[in-house]
Amino acid sequence: MRRLMFTSFVATLILFTGTSCSFTNEEKDSDAYILAFETLLNHERQLNESSHYFSLFIKDELTKKTIRSIKSYFESAYTKKDIYFYTLDELSEAGPYGKETLANDGLFLKIIDVSKSGDELVVHGEKLNTAGLGGIGMYMTLLLEKDEWIVKNSEITWKQ
Repeated sequence: MRRLMFTSFVATLILFTGTSCSFTNEEKDSDAYILAFETLLNHERQLNESSHYFSLFIKDELTKKTIRSIKSYFESAYTKKDIYFYTLDELSEAGPYGKETLANDGLFLKIIDVSKSGDELVVHGEKLNTAGLGGIGMYMTLLLEKDEWIVKNSEITWKQ
């Protein structure tokens, strides 16, 4: 079940590689991704309960500084969880469960697509529980207001 879930996850990521968005400010970059991941975590919270780790997947090309900033935030905010971070290149090289321990259950949090229009981002993300408890897909609209990203709205588009 896990291998099938992860394989479909990888296929989805590869399918959406052509429509990435890159920001110009690294700090704003990491803030937007952190907010998107936190928004995923705050919906359908029962999926988070049995997780020992979070695996964060971003298909966009990010700077090492942005990646460090995102990973550092999650390691500080979730000290009882192991945090794994995958870029698209790492995902294709590592394969299913490239960094995680198969003995533990966790969450796959992924940012599939980001579209930018002015001070607004539309983010397509997904959250999957590796224990088979389910998952969600959602769209979030983030707005840069007074130099800070806020969630303008979010909508769950699928649930399993």
